[in-house]
Amino acid sequence: VLVDKDLNTLSEAELLLLFYESKNKAALGILLNKYLPHIFAVCQFYLKNRAKAKDASSDIMEKMITYFNNNEVTSAKALIMISTKNHCLTLLKKEVRTKSIDEIVEQASQENDLDEAIQKNATLDQLHDCLELLKEDQKNNLKLFYIERKSYQEIARLTGQNINKIKSSLQNGKRMLRNLMLNKIE
Repeated sequence: VLVDKDLNTLSEAELLLLFYESKNKAALGILLNKYLPHIFAVCQFYLKNRAKAKDASSDIMEKMITYFNNNEVTSAKALIMISTKNHCLTLLKKEVRTKSIDEIVEQASQENDLDEAIQKNATLDQLHDCLELLKEDQKNNLKLFYIERKSYQEIARLTGQNINKIKSSLQNGKRMLRNLMLNKIE
């Protein structure tokens, strides 16, 4: 019955039903294309770069095709939008981790914020010096959690400490680090 209708006039639910009942790839293509402008807008919002947003949109479309082929979905819009947001956040995390010193200096000079970059670098040097004054477990846990972006569970696996000990160590380490930094500034 649904095959006789023009696919472009079908609702999300009808397109999903058609795709899952008859494996009509055109139905899936039309469904995904309906959300492509939304996907691109979310990518543009998070990534702040048109080319990166286009690449991310393509990646998300490929992931969604695979996901829809392997799983039965009842709410395409929610899945697509949440997946888009998560994909962008993952890209941003990777970008932060992989920035080199040269890229940071280039970005700072492009934005005419070299003085600010120098100030941040001095603050980072102070932070590094103060970090070395902390207890060994506090220093290691702070580095793992904030610099290497490890989760509590990953830190527990790496250090053999229980999660409550890690949380306490991070809280005490942050407090000590803050106090040390404030004393260095004054």
